[in-house]
Amino acid sequence: MNFVIEGMNAKVQPVFCNDVALAIFNSLKMEETIGQTYDLGGPHIYTYEDIYHQFFSLSEIKPYSVSVKIEKAFELM
Repeated sequence: MNFVIEGMNAKVQPVFCNDVALAIFNSLKMEETIGQTYDLGGPHIYTYEDIYHQFFSLSEIKPYSVSVKIEKAFELM
């Protein structure tokens, strides 16, 4: 069962693990990367609800989602 908490619309930017590995590899090869930091994120921004819908659509599983008010979510913890 999927609990969807109302009012929690955080956005995520998933990144492909091979892209992260390539960025690390390239940073180890190049001297100009010493002391640099990088923000790595994928090209699309999703909410967790978007990701759930894509997962259930691709897996052809009927989702069983329950909306929970944020106050109730803390009571369940």
